[in-house]
Amino acid sequence: MTQFRNEAIILFIVALIQYVYFMNDSLAHSSFPFLDGVPTPVSYPHLVSYLMGWYISIGASSFILLGYISDSLFDYGKYIILRGKSRTSWLMSKAIHMWRVVLVLVTSQLIVSTFFQTTLDSNPVLELTHLFEGILFYVLTIMAILSMQMILELYMKSQLAFILTNCYVLLSITIVEGFSQKKVLFHVFFPNLSMSFRNGIIANPNLQEIIGQFNELRLFLVVMILFLLCLSVIRIKKIELM
Repeated sequence: MTQFRNEAIILFIVALIQYVYFMNDSLAHSSFPFLDGVPTPVSYPHLVSYLMGWYISIGASSFILLGYISDSLFDYGKYIILRGKSRTSWLMSKAIHMWRVVLVLVTSQLIVSTFFQTTLDSNPVLELTHLFEGILFYVLTIMAILSMQMILELYMKSQLAFILTNCYVLLSITIVEGFSQKKVLFHVFFPNLSMSFRNGIIANPNLQEIIGQFNELRLFLVVMILFLLCLSVIRIKKIELM
């Protein structure tokens, strides 16, 4: 419980830093800038600025969970499993904690954004229905990213899994700018789906392009999370703990 409280405090501070970054650099296009992401098309200097602001929270949540699977598995986790707890249930408990981290992050971002918007007496740009869609895409995408890091940790050192996951995230946002046919690429490089500029929620044709139906994209992310979770279950059952 103490660890989770510390994680929650760190995530709240990250959410605060992220909002201040967006407001100081005038990068916010909605009342909830953490949902905006990176516009497309966008010039390289602006891409870097938007990407840094968006990535702060993603990198923080990934870093908090660094080694959460592999280190604990080969430390106290193996003793818990050897004493009778199934590997699948142990892994599920870790996945549930990942969900808690993501939900705390998003809740902190919403609280910070709402507080400042209320203080500044600004009208929200996103309607409530679109806000819900934006949050859903954001949560599912982060969970898919963390699930990728989880399964990589079962194959390699946690530090390398962290580096590979975050390199994939950063490259995913930048690589699609060089292609004209982006719809398929946005599915291959799914971190783009968390961004309202890129998933079609912000209705500004000059700053975003619609890449698919909301239901189709949500289903894709859910299937991605379940697929990665199943692969993790299969992998953990093959690992020798002694």
